[in-house]
This record gives sequence, C-alpha cells and structure tokens, in this order.
Amino acid sequence: MDRARRTHHWRLRLQPNHAGALYNRAILRKAQGDVAGARGDYDSAISLRPDLNAHSSWDTRSHYASAAVHDQEFTAQEYFKRGLEATDQAETQRFYTLAILLKPDFTEAFNNRGVLRHQQGDLAGAREDFDTAIRLKPDFAVAFKNRGPLRDEQGDSWGAREDLDTAIRLNPNDAGAFTSRGYFRYLHGDTVGAREDLDTALRLDPNDAVALNDRGQLRKSQGDLTGALGDLNSVIRLKPDFAEAFYNRGLLRGGQGDSSNAREDYDTAIRMKPDYAAAFNDRGLLRRVKGDTAGAREDLDRAIRLKPGFADAFNNRGVLRYEQRDTAGAREDYDIAIRLKPENASTFNNRGALRAAQGDTAGAREDFDTAIRLKPDFADAFNNRGLLRKSQGDQAGAREDFNTAIRLKPT
Repeated sequence: MDRARRTHHWRLRLQPNHAGALYNRAILRKAQGDVAGARGDYDSAISLRPDLNAHSSWDTRSHYASAAVHDQEFTAQEYFKRGLEATDQAETQRFYTLAILLKPDFTEAFNNRGVLRHQQGDLAGAREDFDTAIRLKPDFAVAFKNRGPLRDEQGDSWGAREDLDTAIRLNPNDAGAFTSRGYFRYLHGDTVGAREDLDTALRLDPNDAVALNDRGQLRKSQGDLTGALGDLNSVIRLKPDFAEAFYNRGLLRGGQGDSSNAREDYDTAIRMKPDYAAAFNDRGLLRRVKGDTAGAREDLDRAIRLKPGFADAFNNRGVLRYEQRDTAGAREDYDIAIRLKPENASTFNNRGALRAAQGDTAGAREDFDTAIRLKPDFADAFNNRGLLRKSQGDQAGAREDFNTAIRLKPT
C-alpha cells in the first residue's frame, strides 16, 4: 500500500466519518483501478457532505486527468440513472451530485438537481444549478422553462417571463412551457394571455393535467364555474393522485355551497399530501362554518405548524379566536398576519373590528382606512367604518360609508 493510501486509511481509522479522507481515498482507489471500492467511498463521502460538488474546495478534476474519459462518463450516467429511479429526495440529490462530480458538464444532472433543490426551498442552490446548465448548454429549453418560475419566486418577474419566452422559442411544441407561461400570466393578471397559453398547451397535449388544473383555476376566477369544474374533473380522471386538483375542486365546491363534497375533496388532498398547509387552512375554514370549532382550530394550528409564514392561516385563526372571545390570541394572530402580509385588506378589517370592540377607536379607524385604501371595493370595511363613525356621532360620515357599502354589495 503506497504512502498516500496508508495516510487516508489512518485518518479513517481515527475518524471513520471523515468525508474528506473518504473522498480522497476514492480518488486513489479509482486511479488504481479499484472502481467498486472508489464508488463505495464516493457514496459514503457524499452522504456525509451532500453539498460536495464540482465547485467544492475539494475539486478533483485534476485528479482525473489520467483516467479514461469514457469511464467517467459511464459512471456519471449510471449515477444519473440511479437519481432518476430513486424515491427518496436525499438519495436523488446525492446521485445527481455524484454524476456532476464525475462529469462537470452534465447539463441534465444540473437541471434535475436544480428542480429538486427548488422543490426543497433551496432557491439559491436551484438558481446556481439552472444557471450552470444554461451556461453549459445555451439552447437547453427545459432549463429555461424550469428557471422561469424560480426567478418569479425570487421577485424577478421580468427575467421569469424572458426565460419562459425563450423556452417556447427553443421548443414551440413543449406543452409544459406553455403551461408554465400561462400560469405565470395568470398570476400577473394577464388572464387573456394565460387562457391563450393554457389552451395551446392542451392542444399540444390534451392530457396535460397541470394545464387543465391551471385552466380550471383561471375559469373559476372569471366566473365560469361550470367550465372550471369540468377541467378539474378531467384532471382527477387523468391523474387520480393529483392532490392540488382535489384541493382546487374543494375550493370550488365550497364556494358553491356544496360543503359535503368540498370536505371530501380536502380530506382526499390531505391524505395524499399530509403536509398540504393550504388544504388544512381551507378545511379549517369549512369546519368553522359548520360549527366544528375544535376541528377548525386543529386544522388551522396544523397549517401554521407546517407553514409558519402562512399569513392567511394566522388571519383565519384570529377570526376563530375572536369568535371564542380569546381577544388577546386573536390580536396576536392578526398582528402576525399583517406583519407577514401587509397588503391583506381583510386582516386590517378584522383587526379594526377587534380594536373597535375594545374601545380603541383611533386604532380601529386607522385599520378600516387602511383596509379601504388597499381594497377600495371592500364593502365590509366601509360598513364597519360606518358603524365606528356612527358611534362617534359622525352621522354624515356614517351615512356616506353605509351608502358606499350598499352600492358595492347590494345584497
């Protein structure tokens, strides 16, 4: 055994979980032809240090100069395939990282690891991977398609649209790219463009469940409830394990007063996706309306545990606590909701009602004014401000607010 090999063996004897020693021993083993031993050491090193990649301070590309390139690529492809087949996210990421280590220009591995990192909430890591994939392969349409939504999530809506446009220009037959751009346009208020893109996606692929789901949401927002329900039913027939489609159908059914079937849809979505915070939130709202306050509180608490930055869940739990006369708890929840989502008029209106009930007329007036400024067609806020002004003897102001509330919401 040569001196270097002995050194790494000693380090491992003293510290068996020394990722650096495992990694370096793998290099030596591979150079000496011990491919199986090298692969075992690579696996162990990456399991200890999953952040290890081709840009690490342990960059080993120079160590491979004497190795056969085709052998590296074969091993990289093998790890990539194992990543595609893995069901555990940590294992999947580990295999993609190994593939990248052995083949630093492996664009598909960078793209796939970027998708995984995005799903895990590692936006910086995902962005780095997509940028690398595109730098390596400037016509990689899929990487542009995947980077677009990430950039939108990072607040770069212009860059997101540019990426999605590029993806479609590079591959005009990719239904998924039209679906992504359609959803982007829907989120940014371009309902006409969104509908055009989603219809195009479905012409290219009539079985695109995501496009059907997104078009269902768009149709619902436009008041086409029959069309929306038809799209969501089609999604569920095509993909009966699509939790989001059940959730969206639950929202639609609940809005139509079909609480029984809405509850069934929420239950199904949660059973399929036990960490579905939005489904817990809306099931909590449904349970509250049905008088199941204990169940509602349980669901809203769960939504907040799953997603601590979920402003709407804090607002909804605040309403529930206020109804249960827990004014301190309600105020706490409203304050958190406003801090998390200061553009939510509903929470200001709710906190204004609480402050008015506690005699804080100045604070209540401030909240009602803010709610109306954020949402000028908010009839309930005008009504509440009218009640406050009436209690303060401002009859003319109260009448003005009541008239506005009636005009905005005649029934």
